Amino acid sequence: MIDQVGDLIKKSIEAREKTGSTDWKPAIIMLTDLVLQTVERVKEARLESELKARQEAEAMEAAKHLEAQGETEAANEIMQQAIDTTPTVVLPKIQSKIEGISTRKVFKFKITDIKKIKPDFLMPDEKKIGAMVRATGKAAEGLIGGIAVYEDIITASRC
Repeated sequence: MIDQVGDLIKKSIEAREKTGSTDWKPAIIMLTDLVLQTVERVKEARLESELKARQEAEAMEAAKHLEAQGETEAANEIMQQAIDTTPTVVLPKIQSKIEGISTRKVFKFKITDIKKIKPDFLMPDEKKIGAMVRATGKAAEGLIGGIAVYEDIITASRC
């Protein structure tokens, strides 16, 4: 997972360098999330290690006590179980906040099939239509379709 996030950050940086964009916020957010996840995993591993060490120490004490009483088989069995068992630790997720950095969810979209978009959401590109009308005049009606071309007289004076 860390490698995947690292690759995403590299791609984000490369894309910004190609386009000349100075908006580094997405890359910073991904990097921050990666750091927070790494810190959380390190904390979990340390707690799990401490718990295992504590359990092993308790088992060793119990084994020493049994060995002192002459029960070496039971002592060996307890020591072997302490070494073989790995405790399962379920920790609550720690949500660390870094001052000055925040995230929010934003809904965005991309068009996958323009034919399925409802007519209410289709918007003609008026700049392109205007350029075509200025270039071709009345012939633009046939080229574009669905428009009526008309002349508007503009009065200008030089004073």
